[in-house]
Amino acid sequence: MTRPAYEKFYELVQNGEIDLGDRFVLSADRGKKAFYSFMKLMDKSHPIKRWSQREVPYLYIDIFPLDGASNDEKALKKLCKKSYKYSAIMAFARWAVPEHKWMLVFRFLFFPLYLGATLYGRARAARKLVALATNTKFEESEKCSLLCFDKVTWFMPCEAFTQFTELSFEGHNFQAIAAWDEWLTMCYGDYMTPPPPNKQMKHNLKVLRFDDAEKV
Repeated sequence: MTRPAYEKFYELVQNGEIDLGDRFVLSADRGKKAFYSFMKLMDKSHPIKRWSQREVPYLYIDIFPLDGASNDEKALKKLCKKSYKYSAIMAFARWAVPEHKWMLVFRFLFFPLYLGATLYGRARAARKLVALATNTKFEESEKCSLLCFDKVTWFMPCEAFTQFTELSFEGHNFQAIAAWDEWLTMCYGDYMTPPPPNKQMKHNLKVLRFDDAEKV
């Protein structure tokens, strides 16, 4: 989602102009309580079960903002390094609420990094990352990327996210960017071929479903 559309969506939900009802909730904590530099839309009818449920207690989808990028290659390279630094701080600080018990081992192996990231503060790193990502306005840029999430390895023309088409999936039609194939290829390479099981990344969580407050 482009940064302008991302901020508009957040504003409409906060103002009640978009009603998510009782089932859905938008996790978009900002300021000192921020866990992430992006939003999560959670489905309260599907709680998730894992070792730590402090951050995200329900099944969710991530909503990432696309930010404009500078045409100055030197400035862009510097921005990418800073972006990765703040992302790394957030990742190390996240060990304070690990998803897996085995992650406790990393606390001991990389304790100095864990301690430094925790003292720096995950919310502080998230704010720095957002400020860095929004330094160049999307509307004034020729190219963009997911600057507020992990290591930046690709860029696409901004116009690719302003032209749309309709795609059919599982018997339903959805609106998508016209350059959907280029986008997926840029992010995942051969996205139609699943990686072997030993290379598949999982969140390792169990999803529960509740109908009329009853577990099924």
